[in-house]
Amino acid sequence: MLSTAERSPELLPTPEVQVWRAVLKLAVLDARKSNECHRRRNALAWLQSDQTGIGSAAWICAHLGIDHRALRKIRCAQFVRNGKRGGK
Repeated sequence: MLSTAERSPELLPTPEVQVWRAVLKLAVLDARKSNECHRRRNALAWLQSDQTGIGSAAWICAHLGIDHRALRKIRCAQFVRNGKRGGK
């Protein structure tokens, strides 16, 4: 089976897209698995933020075609299920 890039080379992510994907992925991993309380709390706060400026979670999601509202709901639901309050 061919990858998306092999089928449509123009769909290869640009270096910028790769960086923003990595930023978002790291934040999600930190929010879920970091052993450092402050890192987990900061990552969750950033993911949940209403900020829309360049580099915000909402801005990155918009540029990657990800629904930030859905990401926020998933994060909230996961922390509620785990008996956590999202660091607040």
